[in-house]
Amino acid sequence: MVRTYYRGPAGIVTETHFVRVGDGRTFPLSELRQVGTTQHRGAYYVPVVVGTVCAVLAGALVGLIVLRPWAWAAGGAVVLAAVIAGRFLLARNRLTYTLQAVYRGAEAELYSTTDATGFAQVCRALRRALENR
Repeated sequence: MVRTYYRGPAGIVTETHFVRVGDGRTFPLSELRQVGTTQHRGAYYVPVVVGTVCAVLAGALVGLIVLRPWAWAAGGAVVLAAVIAGRFLLARNRLTYTLQAVYRGAEAELYSTTDATGFAQVCRALRRALENR
């Protein structure tokens, strides 16, 4: 009987295989080399951060340079709008966790998700399976 280390929506990790549930692709553990993880943000992360910082600085400069009550209100409104928009856009651009390995001489993506807890469970199960083979 084959021991199962993890069974969930992401995949199945047994003492001999890693199986992706989505497409059913099977990776024998004996053929996996250099298993590792990466983390990355979406393509719009840096432009959103830079745009938000520039808008906040522009709003603050308007309030400081013009020195009129309406300029303080306008600068504050720009800063507030930039912070809210930046926060909203960054919340939609979540961190993606990826489990990779070299499989039969080529890099293969074993698993990818934005769920940190589920990712940690899959990684822990795969690590245990690799240690116990």
